[in-house]
Amino acid sequence: MALPTIKPIILSYNMPEEASRLYKKLQADGFSDVLLVDNGSDMHPPSPHANFRLPKNIRANGQARMALIYSMDYFPADYYWLISTSADLYPQANYRQAIEASLSRLSAFRVGVLSPTFDCPTALPAQQHLSANAPETTSICFFLEATANVLAHNLLEKCREDGAAFFETRLTRGWGCDYELCHEAVLHGFWCMADQAIAAGWKRNLGYHKGVGGESIQHYYDQASAEMNAVMADKYGERWIMNFLRDFTSAVKRSSPPLPVQYHSHFSSGPYEGPSMLQSLTNRTKDILKNGLRRTPLAKARSILRMLRSRF
Repeated sequence: MALPTIKPIILSYNMPEEASRLYKKLQADGFSDVLLVDNGSDMHPPSPHANFRLPKNIRANGQARMALIYSMDYFPADYYWLISTSADLYPQANYRQAIEASLSRLSAFRVGVLSPTFDCPTALPAQQHLSANAPETTSICFFLEATANVLAHNLLEKCREDGAAFFETRLTRGWGCDYELCHEAVLHGFWCMADQAIAAGWKRNLGYHKGVGGESIQHYYDQASAEMNAVMADKYGERWIMNFLRDFTSAVKRSSPPLPVQYHSHFSSGPYEGPSMLQSLTNRTKDILKNGLRRTPLAKARSILRMLRSRF
């Protein structure tokens, strides 16, 4: 069986040195078609390796959307590896070989989103790197943060048809895109997975900590969380997270035989335990909705992010 084609896309946001380092690493690993997208900001000159330059800054989701449309329509691949400049690729790893091996090992599944695992203490449990030799190396995930996700072309086409995730133009800052992407995967029969066999580093919000984010990190949090909650509530109702979790747990429950990999969500991690675990997750989600969402819209969004995304 032929190996899947993988096209890396580096999303550079005012960090040309980090972008160039990623570009050189990917070429060294055997990727011959690497797209390095400059975000169009005038705060810093672009990386000398930038080969897709936006004329103006259209923020994180716009940057990703334009790169994906260009790639999907004119230079399609089976998978697109979207890498932010907050990611750190290790020199000792060959990521092309690692991703190809992972997709081959998981060929029995419809992998819609594949994430490395990160040496990062604030990463979600399913995305924290433990050991390449861990007994269970792959996790089925309710949600994956968008740091260096490998995305299936077929899933992205569904998102484009539905005006979802990267193709939802109201999600300018990116928050909510990853939730909706994972939900689209569930709706269309794909799985989101994190693999311990692919390890990387991650410096969360690196651009903001370096002072090149164009705004304070608190302003970014406030605006992004409010935008996410407003758009998601408009499309899916005030209980959108519970609705997403319901669809995800139903998909896991329908799998027969039970999935032979680790099951992870924001609320629990461990081996799949059937309906009792799913009911427990649903009850805990109800508690969050009952205790955390009957507030103002901004406080509502912050409550979600604190509990479910470990952003604060």
